[in-house]
Amino acid sequence: MQATSTIHLSELLGSLSTALDMTEGQPIGHCKRTCWIGTNIGLRLGLEGRRLHDLYYALLLKDVGCTSNAARICQLFLTDDIQFKRDLLATDDASMPQAVRFLLAHTAIGQDLSDRLKSLFNVAVNKKSINRDLIETRCNRGADIARQMRFDDDVAEGILHLDERWDGSGNPRGLRGDEIPLNAQIALLSQVIDVFASAQGPDAAVAEVQRRSGRWFNPELVEMFLEVARWPNFWETWGSSNLEAQLFRLEPALVSAESFTPDLSRCFQLSFPVVVSGCRKLSAAAQACHGSTSAASAPLMTASVCGARASARAAAPRTSALEPSSPATTDTCRAAEGSA
Repeated sequence: MQATSTIHLSELLGSLSTALDMTEGQPIGHCKRTCWIGTNIGLRLGLEGRRLHDLYYALLLKDVGCTSNAARICQLFLTDDIQFKRDLLATDDASMPQAVRFLLAHTAIGQDLSDRLKSLFNVAVNKKSINRDLIETRCNRGADIARQMRFDDDVAEGILHLDERWDGSGNPRGLRGDEIPLNAQIALLSQVIDVFASAQGPDAAVAEVQRRSGRWFNPELVEMFLEVARWPNFWETWGSSNLEAQLFRLEPALVSAESFTPDLSRCFQLSFPVVVSGCRKLSAAAQACHGSTSAASAPLMTASVCGARASARAAAPRTSALEPSSPATTDTCRAAEGSA
């Protein structure tokens, strides 16, 4: 008799989050680290059951709409959208020097002087409307995907309002204070913590969120995070290779993916439409590898494997070799990557 094992929803979405990290220009593991930070804040708040479940998946899926505005960023700023997104999270646009430096570093670089001046002028004049439109496109798509996956509205709303700020200066709707859903408040705080901690260390992250407290972030949530940051092993787990295992042991992670697979396949098609076309033809090979895995989830899982291997290549030194793999696995990943 062939042994079967349960595939948890968190494991599938965790694999897809690697691809989301790459499209957002963040270090691999950003979504998982953000989920670790935010879920621990939720635990400190006393969230449990469905409320903790919805927070967990809002955090893991926070960037699921991130590919929807890539072409528009390239068109408006004449720049690389991945580099643009990576540096934007570390920029406080309330600081004029930071905003100007970001604009000069990410607008029409390499273009002739005339094109660069036109782009800079357009962005400077229309900055607020451009920011609102880009964020609205991204967040609306992300929330729509979450709903198509049959997650609760609290998950979708957490994604939709990710870029709202406590003082009302955020986008797309300029919500203020507790008008912003709690999951969105925690997600924004958690992702900024991870961005600064990954780039400059935990102390820098603590200092930055304290500086933005009351402007970007709910001051009470910042205080909750400061307590969490002092918990034993919190930062050690955040920065360790064991983070994924710890994250997937948390109670919200223990949900079977079986009933979600058709919706997950649709999610991947909406998030990464080009890659899906190259992975669909690999369904049979993936299904054979995973035994009883349904046909609906096979392309999704194949794409996840290929995405993980691509991430390993991106992170590894160019002189290093990947781990040994079977010819079939290597060929299928090359096929998927080539189609993209």
